[in-house]
Amino acid sequence: MFIRIAFILLLGGLSIASFATPTLRLVTLVYPPYIDVSEDRVSGIAVNLIEEVFQTLEQPITIEVLPWARAIAYVQQGRADAIFTAFKTEEREVF
Repeated sequence: MFIRIAFILLLGGLSIASFATPTLRLVTLVYPPYIDVSEDRVSGIAVNLIEEVFQTLEQPITIEVLPWARAIAYVQQGRADAIFTAFKTEEREVF
């Protein structure tokens, strides 16, 4: 009987976990005052806006600051889900 209850609880926990929203990985560059890093904390006007929007959507995110070329490459390769702040170009529209 204990094994059945444990099994049901395990399956219930797994099904709840499977509906959890995955954390999106966002990348950006240092671009004060819009995006800045101090003491390993990403901050700035653009960061505040991004965090507020995703918090409203109840979508967890991480933000990683990278050199611009690497940030673009991460998005192209699927190693990151999105990049900000990027201007729209025909080349970027492809990916």
